[in-house]
Amino acid sequence: MFGANTGTSEGLVVSSTAICPQGCQNGGSCVAPGICSCPSGWVGGACHKAVCPQPCLNGGKCIAPDVCRCRSPYSGPRCEEKKSF
Repeated sequence: MFGANTGTSEGLVVSSTAICPQGCQNGGSCVAPGICSCPSGWVGGACHKAVCPQPCLNGGKCIAPDVCRCRSPYSGPRCEEKKSF
């Protein structure tokens, strides 16, 4: 039985705040124990994976929503252009 003013039950503190031990990154918020709600452009258990609607090409990596990091010698929004030296 809960104490009238203490919010405890047999010595346990009861809280309505969700806890996400992994943390929520990139503006995500903890909505249930271990569950993050991610802002647009981010996915994953901790909102740590960026989403690029168009895939990054030639070994490029999606590092932020719709932003690719390209491997040399490639460039361009999707790493589709090969630089000539």
